[in-house]
Amino acid sequence: MKKLIFLLLLIPLVSFGQTDFRKMSWGDSVEDLKKTYPEATFQKYNQDGIYMLMQEGMLIGINVYIAYAFSENELVGGVYLIEPEGYKDSKDRLRDFYKISERLNEKYTMEREDEWIRTNYKDRPNDLDFAISIGDVILTEKVDVEDTYIVHTLSDEAHNLMYRSAKWLEILQQEQSDDF
Repeated sequence: MKKLIFLLLLIPLVSFGQTDFRKMSWGDSVEDLKKTYPEATFQKYNQDGIYMLMQEGMLIGINVYIAYAFSENELVGGVYLIEPEGYKDSKDRLRDFYKISERLNEKYTMEREDEWIRTNYKDRPNDLDFAISIGDVILTEKVDVEDTYIVHTLSDEAHNLMYRSAKWLEILQQEQSDDF
């Protein structure tokens, strides 16, 4: 799980607007989260200066882990880690992706930018689930709204939906520039 969280921190992001994540606003504190969800039990992770609190939950009827990311005790992002228990078959995973995508597009105009690693199945839409399962494609849609960047991805390894504030993007860009 820690590796997955670390990988999520490295995924390139796009900005798009939303002012909050699950009844929380950017800049809210850990204490604000615990007041908003007093009965929730959180798992705690600390990775590269980002403190994450994670809980199990539901997203439009799909089991997920919900992670809240804090920097200097300020909410900077949120992530839905979809299919946390067990592994669904590729058709169910693709169905979940489209179900979430439909909801996102009701609220935002998501921009689709799939990445084809191998194009063997690119022109075969009935085989898209198989192409995902063997790592040939990563489905991605994103939007930038005000100071929020939202990215929804499905790959052979993960299905997630990330909300990132402008501050988190700055932190990630600084970390990447420090690498060189």
